[in-house]
Parts: sequence; C-alpha cells; structure tokens
Amino acid sequence: MEKVWIFYGKTDALSGKAAPGGEKGRYETRAGRLLLCHALKEVYGLFLPKGEEGLAQLERMLSKGKNGKPYLHGYPEIHFNISHSGAYAVCAAAGVPVGIDVQIRQPVRGRRLLERTMNIREQEVIRSADDPEMAFADFWAQKESYLKWSGEGITRDLSKLSMEHAVMEEIPIEKGYVCQVCAAVPFYWEKIKVPLHSLWTVQR
Repeated sequence: MEKVWIFYGKTDALSGKAAPGGEKGRYETRAGRLLLCHALKEVYGLFLPKGEEGLAQLERMLSKGKNGKPYLHGYPEIHFNISHSGAYAVCAAAGVPVGIDVQIRQPVRGRRLLERTMNIREQEVIRSADDPEMAFADFWAQKESYLKWSGEGITRDLSKLSMEHAVMEEIPIEKGYVCQVCAAVPFYWEKIKVPLHSLWTVQR
C-alpha cells in the first residue's frame, strides 16, 4: 500500500517574514512551499537551503502541467500537492499522484453558491447537517482535493463532479478545519506538524 506524508503548520509563524505583494509574496503561499522543501528533505533526502534562498531554488525546480498543477522537473517519482486556508498550510508528498485540500469552517455565501457547486444529494446533506458550514467545507475539500489530484483544477461543473473512482481520506488538523487527501489507490498516511519559523532563516 502506498504511503502519503502530510506536513502541516501555522502560516502566522511567517508573518512579517515574507515580502508583501503578489502571489509569491504572500506568507500563506510561502508557508506551503517551505513545507514542500521540508518534505523533500525528510522523505526524499533532497536538501534545500532555509528561507529565501531555498524558496528561490525550489522555484527554479518547479514546472506546471496542462491545467497549472505544479510538479518537480526532473523528479517524476516525486508527487506533491499544497493547500492553505485560515491559519494552516498543508503539503502532501507521495510516490503516486496526490491531491490535498484544507478548508476552514466559514459561512456559506448564499444559496446560489450551494446550488452551483453541490449536487442535489450533497445539498440535502448540508442543509440537514448539525453544522451545515462544516459539511459544506468537507464536500468542498473533497472536490478540491480530487481536482488537484487529477490535475484538472476547477475546470468542471463542481455540482456534476463524480469522485467514485478516487480514494479519499480525511486528515484531522484542528477543530474548525477539514482536510481531505485524494489518490487513485488505497494509501495510509503519516501526519507531521512542522514549526514553520524553524524553516526560515532571517536575512541580515
């Protein structure tokens, strides 16, 4: 059975350590990429420098597929995926294609969003749930992780998305969050919390 490593950490550990402006400047994005650097070292023995230098080196190693899914150029045996929401960033690493998504519990922004993204059964489950907002977050994380695993991105009608051929596992992160991991084959997982500030070297 395949193994998936899940590294996760709080993005606020990098507040003030990332340059403002643009996607690459957001500390949420940097948090995810720092987790990827850590995963490459811990799982595959690929050592990148800490902080800005390591992120710059990682950027040169990354390429994108047809629909924007990133991959490591020259390392076809390494599969990974990154997500962030609320206070957390997560990174999944595996020997098979994998998708991961984390969502924080938050209000559902109107009936139209629910009808546009969920099928009739999912809508009924959400409306009848004890915590509809958490139920919506759970379904959303499943769909996102599936599309990130398949490499499609959000290019399809989410309300008609079928995930019956995928293997999905929920990973506990913290109350008020849901994290889903998706792959094509059964897998077991190991979850590792990482203090992100320890992966950053302050430039002097």
